Amino acid sequence: MDCLRAFGVYIDVSGLAGVTVASDYAEGLASVDRGKDGLSPLGYTKNSVAEGCAKTVLVYREKN
Repeated sequence: MDCLRAFGVYIDVSGLAGVTVASDYAEGLASVDRGKDGLSPLGYTKNSVAEGCAKTVLVYREKN
C-alpha cells in the first residue's frame, strides 16, 4: 500500500478499484474480480520475444 501512495504523489490513482500483485502473472490475472460473469478470460503476451508483466483491466462496479 505504501508503494501505491508513493505513486499517488505523481499520478491520480483515485479511480483505481484495486491493485493486484502476484508472483504468478497468469494466476494474478485470473484472480481479478471483474464484476461481471461471462467475460472472456484476460490474455497476455508470452512468447519468445516478450512476456507480459503488467496490465490495466476494466472492471465493472455498481455505484453506491
